[in-house]
Amino acid sequence: MARKLYTFLGTFEYSEYVYILPDRQGVSSPTRFVQTALWEMLERKGEPPDEIIVFLTEEARSMNWLSRTNAQGNVIPGLHDTWIAKYGEGKCRLKTVDIEDDDHEDAMWRLFEQMAEEAGEHDEIYIDITYGFRSTPAVSLIIGDYVSVLRKIKLKGLYYGKVDQSSSTAIIHDMTEMLVLFKWTQATESYLRTGNAQLLLSVVKEQAPVHEADWHFMELAERLNNVSMSIETCRGHMVEEAILKALEQLRKLKDDPSSKLKPFQKLLDQISRKFSGFQPNRYEANLLFIVQWCINHHLYQQGYTFLHEGLLTILTRHVGWNPENRKDRERVKNILYEVINGNRQQPLSNEDKRLARSWQPFAPRLSFFAKLAHYRNNINHGQATDQRYTYDQLAAALTDFCNRARGLLNNLYEIPRG
Repeated sequence: MARKLYTFLGTFEYSEYVYILPDRQGVSSPTRFVQTALWEMLERKGEPPDEIIVFLTEEARSMNWLSRTNAQGNVIPGLHDTWIAKYGEGKCRLKTVDIEDDDHEDAMWRLFEQMAEEAGEHDEIYIDITYGFRSTPAVSLIIGDYVSVLRKIKLKGLYYGKVDQSSSTAIIHDMTEMLVLFKWTQATESYLRTGNAQLLLSVVKEQAPVHEADWHFMELAERLNNVSMSIETCRGHMVEEAILKALEQLRKLKDDPSSKLKPFQKLLDQISRKFSGFQPNRYEANLLFIVQWCINHHLYQQGYTFLHEGLLTILTRHVGWNPENRKDRERVKNILYEVINGNRQQPLSNEDKRLARSWQPFAPRLSFFAKLAHYRNNINHGQATDQRYTYDQLAAALTDFCNRARGLLNNLYEIPRG
């Protein structure tokens, strides 16, 4: 693992500036090259690069890497000699990579490959786009994202030195928050698509918390991950509380007036809308919400389990029994099978027979439960004893069962309680 600064060198004749450094780090020493100012900045942060990789064309090499003599006979020091004079040979390794002065697609792909090649496993990379030309800033962002997956690197910073030719001072802009927004956008898209918050959690943990908002984002990612894990592991007694805590943290972030959060507000709105069907303390509505979540995110085994067990809970509670008592749940299941097809699993007590008779007129509404239980067993037991059903059939059937359950629950008051 190494800490590396990716930077570019152009063909302009650069003037000398004192750079104002970000995060109240003061100013740099006077320099013609932003690279030395960036070094001073990173060194003050306690993050000096082990290697500076300079991407440059043949013309940039002769114009600004090597020292040259101008028309007036004055020696204009290049970046290499400036660096050696300032820091000597041992400060950090300077490496040049020759690139083409071409913005055609093939040349862009070659630049892409060259930048990827310079990244080692688990490297920490900072990118300077001050002297980047044409499309190289965009390529830099894409390659940073690419190698973060390919080589597990951390993209630690993005910087741009802005000069004002009418002044002797320039400013280094820390654009790292743009990287964070870029990654958050990708992670949010992944979360909205899959319902899994692991990528969001990974993104926030990459950045050391600095501002209060950073801690709020980390807490949000943790709470969204708790929701994901509660659903993925069928934690029926935990999922509602997990959702409530995630919504509470979303409200905190959305109410935060700091300008740092403004670009993230629309992403937070997208995440909030994902929970729009959730209703606190409404078990029946939330059962359907969770099953629909499972359908939307292809969590079919979890969806079958939640729906089967949730319906048993609702019907057991409906008749005034304890849904957390296994014997009461088995009694309700036995009554259901008696009503649906007369195929009860255990003999019925007189009380249960009376309840079964009162439910008999509602057999058409309840009939789907037997098939739901059969499909649930088929998927949970890995198709071990019944090979009839394809994954397409199981996926489509869950949507139908969810719709049938919605119809049943909307009219549950009609079914006798005992």
